[in-house]
Amino acid sequence: MNISIKKRDVLWSYGSMALTMAVNLLLLPLYIYFFTPDMVGLWYVFISIGSIALLFDFGFSITFARNITYCWSGAQELKAKHVAFSESKEVNFSLLKAVLKACQSIYAILGGSALVLMYTLGMYYIGSLVSPSSRWEAYIAWAAYGFGIFLNLYYSYYISFLRGVGAITLANKSIVYARLLQMVFTIILLLLGFGIIGASIGYLIYGLGFKLFGHRYFYKYEHIGEKLRFATNLVTTSTADIFRTIWYNAWRDGIVSISNYILTQATIIISSFYLSLAQTGMYSIAIQLTTAVAVVASTLYNTYQPAFQNAYITKDQPRLRELFSFSVTLFIVIYWVGIFGLWLVGLPLLNMIKPNFVISDTVLWGASIMQFVIYYRNCYTSYFSCTNRIIYVKSFILSSAIGLVISLAFMELFDLGILGLLGGIILSQLMYNSWYWPYKTHKEMEMSWIESIVKGIDSVLGRIKK
Repeated sequence: MNISIKKRDVLWSYGSMALTMAVNLLLLPLYIYFFTPDMVGLWYVFISIGSIALLFDFGFSITFARNITYCWSGAQELKAKHVAFSESKEVNFSLLKAVLKACQSIYAILGGSALVLMYTLGMYYIGSLVSPSSRWEAYIAWAAYGFGIFLNLYYSYYISFLRGVGAITLANKSIVYARLLQMVFTIILLLLGFGIIGASIGYLIYGLGFKLFGHRYFYKYEHIGEKLRFATNLVTTSTADIFRTIWYNAWRDGIVSISNYILTQATIIISSFYLSLAQTGMYSIAIQLTTAVAVVASTLYNTYQPAFQNAYITKDQPRLRELFSFSVTLFIVIYWVGIFGLWLVGLPLLNMIKPNFVISDTVLWGASIMQFVIYYRNCYTSYFSCTNRIIYVKSFILSSAIGLVISLAFMELFDLGILGLLGGIILSQLMYNSWYWPYKTHKEMEMSWIESIVKGIDSVLGRIKK
């Protein structure tokens, strides 16, 4: 079945991201007001552990979504590497049913493993952080929060399901409505005096809400639930076979995610060893601000991923070139417009709020170039992931290691401070990733970079006129 991304899909993608940010910003002052200082600190420990626990996904969500798209596009089999091109656009519901069952089984194991660790080692760690008088409150809060993490990890397969079939709007509606439930329940429970336990229950409600909305939307979309019930079991592939097929690239996707984390977030930790606290704070905020711009700019590109995969597996090269050129061109435009807006408005506003905390133009532009180099590179490597070829994993690992070594050398030997840290990362990407993957992509598409930009501009202008 053909997957087309509509205007409402893009709007809901941005709306989901904006609401998630808004909910976090709205709840932050409430946490500060209703929690004791110790409980504020404990809450952020919860969040940090939760972020680590969600790494249990390790690339499965990306890989499952990709393979569900292949089934939806008519693939008759799944391959560990490359794809079985579809001669028919009819959905293979037998294969889709087998993949969905495998996905649910694997996420049950991942979620269950995370839950056991959180309720044993996690519970012990949380208990060690608080005084005896607050221990039971912390335990109850962690029990609720930990179960919320389990629900978020386990039922995150609905994101893979919905995105895989191209139901981008419904995937984002599930997130938006679940976030609204979290916000409402959290505010009510805080007002009733439940403190950190109330906030944890609110997070648990988000997981329950997402499960309910995700399940409802997926099985109603294009009557999938009904068609799956009547799908004959023509596929003899076992869950173990599907796991082996999926795992081939899932672990590679996971390594790539860790590599990207090292390039951006891990450098904040490293900076604290060589920079003053004030400089570390300046660097951290510059990274956070430019990351926010990069995430906004890449949202549209990520929204179009199922359409890329659909066009590739059905061998619709003209459509693939048009979608790719449109998405990459718009990423470039949105990113640099956002950076200029941050420079012209964001920095002066930040300086007004905190006059003694100034982020220099040099640091901002250095961080901006670094983020662009990374996210622009990702646009091109995502093309290969859409074709089920994670062929860039070795170069990502090597460039991350080289980037850290160069950054450390610049700071340790040449005393270049923040600019040395940024420069090392930028240079490590320019050595190979930043030019090779765009070159290889354009060569495969039989389309030059200039042709891609021209095609992208034409596509953007054409859609504006509509």
